[in-house]
Amino acid sequence: MNPRLILTLLSVLLITLPLTFRGKLQNNSGNPFDTARRLDSLSMPDSALMWLDKVDLKRLDTSSLVQFYLLKGSLLRQLNFTDRAWQVYDSVKNLITSYSNSQAFEAEMIFLKGRLLNDRASYTDALICFDSAQKMIMQKSPVDTSLLIRVLNFTGISHFYLGDFSAALNTYYAANQLASEKQSVNLLDYADIIQNIAITYSQLSQFDSAYIYINRSRALKESALRKDDPVLISFYVNYGRFLQMTGRITESMIYFNRADSLLRGRSGQEFIAGSLHINIGNTFQLTGDYDRAIQYFQSAY
Repeated sequence: MNPRLILTLLSVLLITLPLTFRGKLQNNSGNPFDTARRLDSLSMPDSALMWLDKVDLKRLDTSSLVQFYLLKGSLLRQLNFTDRAWQVYDSVKNLITSYSNSQAFEAEMIFLKGRLLNDRASYTDALICFDSAQKMIMQKSPVDTSLLIRVLNFTGISHFYLGDFSAALNTYYAANQLASEKQSVNLLDYADIIQNIAITYSQLSQFDSAYIYINRSRALKESALRKDDPVLISFYVNYGRFLQMTGRITESMIYFNRADSLLRGRSGQEFIAGSLHINIGNTFQLTGDYDRAIQYFQSAY
């Protein structure tokens, strides 16, 4: 399961950013490419794509142009425009081949194509892409550890969906080991790897192990994100659902209520609010409080 799939549905508009960050964007308006990359790192693909459209391609050198197209393809993929993303990756092939440092970019392009194949449920074909990307990464010195971590994580996702949970865990553990040894690591990527380990243990009904790892993922997300970030709110809903499924009813309500209070009065969050209220309703139903269960079920629709 790709833990970042819901993010495309929860991306907030640029005008809802905190004033301090909006000021930074305004000050950086002379470099829309950097602004787009910054927004992408904040899991805001819709706003990132808007800024990317402002980039003057004539002013980019070959290296920057390759990065531009790779980012554009990635953003389109995140927004579920998979056919358009595929076209972007295909169109940049010749450009990558002509660049002297082509191997690094080619590895990333193949990795991103693998992610597209995962989105299309073509997991076996995705594994071929990930294996090819990993070999290219390992052939280059120094090794791009950040890209390798991402490749290993999504390799694990492909194994998971193919039902090979042992291979998934082994690959996640390899990614986790690299991430833990890296001095500078994207905390959200790290949290995703650990969450994927938890999901796999849960699938194997090893709930005690899953509980350990999902708590580690929660701690990382809380340290990396604002408390009102839609990504964190979405995680609280999924975390509460996991706690509910494993019999930790009281603890699950703590996180359901936390998500509910953060969502209250916010527009544009109907999808996650509906999911949350269904889960709260399920929890009240489990405890025998049917009146409150019905109340939350009705508010979900």
